[in-house]
Amino acid sequence: MDIFERIRKEEFIILDNYIYLNHAAISAMPKRSFDNFELYAKKNREQAALAVDFNVEILEQVRSKIARFINAKNLEIAFTKNTTSGLILAANSIDLKEGDNIILVQNEFPANIYPWTAKKDEGIEIRFAPEKNNRVDVNDIIALCDERTKIISISLVEFHNGFRNDIKALSKFTRDKGIYLCVDGIQGLGVINFDVKEIPVDFLSTGTQKWLLGPEGLGFLYINEKILDNLKVPNPGWLRREDFFNFQNINQKLINEAKKFEEGALNFSAIFLFNGSIDLFLEVGIDNIEKRIMELTDFLIDGLKKKNYQIVSPIENYNERSGIISFKKDGVDIEKLYEHLIDKKIICSLRNGNIRISPHFYNNFDDIKFLLNNL
Repeated sequence: MDIFERIRKEEFIILDNYIYLNHAAISAMPKRSFDNFELYAKKNREQAALAVDFNVEILEQVRSKIARFINAKNLEIAFTKNTTSGLILAANSIDLKEGDNIILVQNEFPANIYPWTAKKDEGIEIRFAPEKNNRVDVNDIIALCDERTKIISISLVEFHNGFRNDIKALSKFTRDKGIYLCVDGIQGLGVINFDVKEIPVDFLSTGTQKWLLGPEGLGFLYINEKILDNLKVPNPGWLRREDFFNFQNINQKLINEAKKFEEGALNFSAIFLFNGSIDLFLEVGIDNIEKRIMELTDFLIDGLKKKNYQIVSPIENYNERSGIISFKKDGVDIEKLYEHLIDKKIICSLRNGNIRISPHFYNNFDDIKFLLNNL
């Protein structure tokens, strides 16, 4: 039994009842995550406030594991509530002046739109690069930039069709021009090996509930240590002061790490859950995971072509691919097809008039065959 089948059998009870192919929406969590949650519940049920030190120890372990996962430093990782909260922090921490502009991309998920468009009230111009033929051309983004461009914010992977943006090319451009680069990573982290030292960005925000196999209500924000001194803290709290237990000293400075944006008590129950999830990624290896997911989607693509389905996701260039495959077919009522698949306990999504399939590494080829046989 290979590692993928072992993990499938040991960790994911959801497969006893469903063909689960919906990780771009909300993921199942592995058994080890719930084992960690039970440890949290036991410690806090039996010890209450006495468990705080243990909780903080686990929190810092998880911070370190996240840093290893993206090749960052511990001081560059802040816990957040979700992808949106991280993007809001990024948007509000950068010093912007009236007349500056921000570059976004059409058809992005709204989490990476609203934190930036809110800046229009401050006299900030918002410019949208087009999506053409289900792709985003880096040159169209660059063409919108000028001397007043302060930020480019873009998704690592587009949510509706799985197009993988060329963050490496954008990174080179923004490094040369002194423009901040902010990345919404939620549809790529957990599928793609994204190394923040190999591809430098300023901000990388994600929730854990999709490809990272974690809980809802938890995320993290990577902040490049080189910009920490330049950022405002829009949410100053008490917990990340130099001596935060000295409650009477209200003149303390914030520590100069990403976690200065963690204003108060954190969601320890979710962090314990995610401790199991991130361990699974570190055990299997993100390169192995990416290879496995691409093999599954290759198999799916071949089957869809044989059934004459139109694949909306860009698939010709490997570097543009992710774990998402969206498709449709002329003459087929896609909403009825979606309902049919759900009736067959094949869990997927309906996005932009297409069926969206998003398998993870613990899925197997029989899962994909079952989907194809029910189209």
